[in-house]
Amino acid sequence: MTSITRTQGRYDHRLREMVCNRKNIDAAVGCGVPRSTARGWLAPRAMFESWWRVLKRQWRYLNRLDTLATVQKLVAFYAEQHNKHLPHAAFHGQTPDEMYFGTGVDIPKQLAAAKVAARQARLAGNRSLRCQSCSQSVAAIN
Repeated sequence: MTSITRTQGRYDHRLREMVCNRKNIDAAVGCGVPRSTARGWLAPRAMFESWWRVLKRQWRYLNRLDTLATVQKLVAFYAEQHNKHLPHAAFHGQTPDEMYFGTGVDIPKQLAAAKVAARQARLAGNRSLRCQSCSQSVAAIN
Protein backbone atom coordinates (compact mmCIF):
# COMPACT_ATOMS: atom_id res chain seq x y z
CA MET A 1 0.00 0.00 0.00
CA THR A 2 1.40 3.35 -0.94
CA SER A 3 0.96 6.34 1.25
CA ILE A 4 0.45 9.77 -0.13
CA THR A 5 2.21 12.47 1.79
CA ARG A 6 1.30 16.08 1.44
CA THR A 7 3.94 18.65 2.10
CA GLN A 8 3.11 21.27 4.68
CA GLY A 9 2.56 24.58 2.94
CA ARG A 10 4.06 27.72 4.39
CA TYR A 11 1.96 30.80 3.97
CA ASP A 12 2.61 34.43 4.66
CA HIS A 13 1.41 35.36 8.16
CA ARG A 14 -0.26 38.46 6.72
CA LEU A 15 -2.55 36.24 4.66
CA ARG A 16 -3.57 34.33 7.77
CA GLU A 17 -4.17 37.57 9.69
CA MET A 18 -6.31 38.86 6.85
CA VAL A 19 -8.44 35.72 6.91
CA CYS A 20 -8.83 35.93 10.70
CA ASN A 21 -9.66 39.64 10.71
CA ARG A 22 -12.12 39.57 7.82
CA LYS A 23 -13.58 36.13 8.67
CA ASN A 24 -13.49 35.40 4.95
CA ILE A 25 -11.45 32.60 3.41
CA ASP A 26 -12.07 33.42 -0.26
CA ALA A 27 -9.03 35.69 -0.64
CA ALA A 28 -6.74 33.02 0.81
CA VAL A 29 -8.24 30.32 -1.42
CA GLY A 30 -7.70 32.66 -4.38
CA CYS A 31 -4.01 32.86 -3.43
CA GLY A 32 -3.64 29.08 -3.53
CA VAL A 33 -4.28 28.20 0.12
CA PRO A 34 -6.35 25.01 0.44
CA ARG A 35 -9.89 25.73 1.64
CA SER A 36 -9.47 23.34 4.61
CA THR A 37 -6.34 25.19 5.74
CA ALA A 38 -8.04 28.57 5.53
CA ARG A 39 -11.02 27.24 7.51
CA GLY A 40 -8.60 25.92 10.13
CA TRP A 41 -7.22 29.41 10.56
CA LEU A 42 -10.66 30.55 11.68
CA ALA A 43 -11.70 27.60 13.87
CA PRO A 44 -9.11 27.63 16.69
CA ARG A 45 -9.51 31.35 17.24
CA ALA A 46 -13.30 31.10 17.18
CA MET A 47 -13.32 28.25 19.69
CA PHE A 48 -10.97 30.08 22.03
CA GLU A 49 -12.93 33.32 21.71
CA SER A 50 -16.15 31.47 22.53
CA TRP A 51 -14.54 29.85 25.57
CA TRP A 52 -13.12 33.20 26.70
CA ARG A 53 -16.52 34.92 26.25
CA VAL A 54 -18.18 32.33 28.48
CA LEU A 55 -15.37 32.64 31.01
CA LYS A 56 -15.85 36.41 31.16
CA ARG A 57 -19.61 36.12 31.48
CA GLN A 58 -19.53 33.51 34.22
CA TRP A 59 -16.50 34.54 36.24
CA ARG A 60 -14.97 37.88 35.36
CA TYR A 61 -18.06 39.93 36.04
CA LEU A 62 -18.76 38.07 39.27
CA ASN A 63 -15.28 38.27 40.80
CA ARG A 64 -12.90 41.06 41.56
CA LEU A 65 -9.77 40.81 39.41
CA ASP A 66 -7.34 42.93 41.37
CA THR A 67 -4.16 40.85 41.03
CA LEU A 68 -2.61 38.56 38.45
CA ALA A 69 -2.68 35.71 40.98
CA THR A 70 -6.46 36.11 41.30
CA VAL A 71 -6.88 35.97 37.53
CA GLN A 72 -4.67 32.89 37.25
CA LYS A 73 -6.55 31.17 40.06
CA LEU A 74 -9.96 31.91 38.52
CA VAL A 75 -8.92 30.84 35.02
CA ALA A 76 -7.47 27.58 36.39
CA PHE A 77 -10.65 26.97 38.38
CA TYR A 78 -12.85 27.69 35.36
CA ALA A 79 -10.80 25.41 33.09
CA GLU A 80 -11.08 22.60 35.64
CA GLN A 81 -14.85 23.11 35.99
CA HIS A 82 -15.28 23.32 32.21
CA ASN A 83 -13.40 20.09 31.57
CA LYS A 84 -14.56 17.96 34.52
CA HIS A 85 -18.02 19.13 35.53
CA LEU A 86 -19.88 21.02 32.78
CA PRO A 87 -21.73 18.75 30.34
CA HIS A 88 -21.69 19.79 26.69
CA ALA A 89 -24.47 19.40 24.16
CA ALA A 90 -21.92 18.59 21.45
CA PHE A 91 -20.84 15.58 23.54
CA HIS A 92 -24.43 14.48 24.24
CA GLY A 93 -24.25 15.43 27.91
CA GLN A 94 -20.72 14.24 28.57
CA THR A 95 -17.94 16.48 29.85
CA PRO A 96 -14.76 17.00 27.80
CA ASP A 97 -12.82 14.81 30.25
CA GLU A 98 -15.36 12.00 29.92
CA MET A 99 -15.05 12.19 26.14
CA TYR A 100 -11.26 12.27 26.21
CA PHE A 101 -10.82 9.44 28.71
CA GLY A 102 -13.83 7.41 27.51
CA THR A 103 -15.39 7.23 30.98
CA GLY A 104 -18.86 8.59 30.15
CA VAL A 105 -19.99 6.06 27.57
CA ASP A 106 -23.35 5.36 29.28
CA ILE A 107 -24.29 9.00 29.90
CA PRO A 108 -26.17 9.60 26.61
CA LYS A 109 -28.27 6.46 27.24
CA GLN A 110 -28.96 7.53 30.84
CA LEU A 111 -29.98 11.02 29.70
CA ALA A 112 -32.28 9.61 27.02
CA ALA A 113 -33.95 7.30 29.58
CA ALA A 114 -34.31 10.16 32.07
CA LYS A 115 -35.85 12.34 29.35
CA VAL A 116 -38.46 9.69 28.55
CA ALA A 117 -39.23 9.15 32.25
CA ALA A 118 -39.56 12.90 32.89
CA ARG A 119 -41.89 13.30 29.91
CA GLN A 120 -44.10 10.43 31.09
CA ALA A 121 -44.23 11.87 34.62
CA ARG A 122 -45.08 15.31 33.24
CA LEU A 123 -47.87 13.87 31.06
CA ALA A 124 -49.29 11.86 33.96
CA GLY A 125 -49.20 14.90 36.23
CA ASN A 126 -50.85 17.14 33.65
CA ARG A 127 -53.55 14.57 32.89
CA SER A 128 -54.37 14.17 36.58
CA LEU A 129 -55.05 17.89 37.02
CA ARG A 130 -58.51 19.24 36.40
CA CYS A 131 -59.39 22.87 36.36
CA GLN A 132 -62.79 24.15 37.56
CA SER A 133 -63.75 25.45 34.10
CA CYS A 134 -63.19 22.06 32.51
CA SER A 135 -65.03 20.24 35.30
CA GLN A 136 -68.02 22.59 35.04
CA SER A 137 -68.22 22.30 31.25
CA VAL A 138 -68.02 18.48 31.43
CA ALA A 139 -70.74 18.43 34.16
CA ALA A 140 -72.97 20.70 32.05
CA ILE A 141 -72.69 18.39 29.05
CA ASN A 142 -73.59 15.30 31.10
